[in-house]
Amino acid sequence: MNICVISGELVNNAVVRGKDKKVLVFTVATKNQNGDSETTVSHAPCIVFNPPAELEQLLTTRGKGLPIELQGRVSISRFDEKAEPRANAEVVVYTKSIKVGGEVAIMPVSRPRTGGLRSVAEVLKSTAA
Repeated sequence: MNICVISGELVNNAVVRGKDKKVLVFTVATKNQNGDSETTVSHAPCIVFNPPAELEQLLTTRGKGLPIELQGRVSISRFDEKAEPRANAEVVVYTKSIKVGGEVAIMPVSRPRTGGLRSVAEVLKSTAA
């Protein structure tokens, strides 16, 4: 099974690629600490296919430094550029798993609303006020 969970902060605002089939691209910085050693930072490139408009707006305009949690799968592409093998890894994010600023950003439509969960629109309204 290929599932990863990432928690960290957005390095920069997200970028949208494509017009008909949009892809939201961003990088999450995560802190790692192994035992008593120093804390290191890893950068995880992430993509969201066909992002909801509210999520796209939030991450492209106010994404930098925003705390985020997400689930996805690791996708690795291998290619040969001028006879030198290379690989590229990224996290393909499950859209409904994204939490922004500690709040649930996207919820399944069929799931009933409960007190602690908020949509991206509600997060945008609360941060704009």
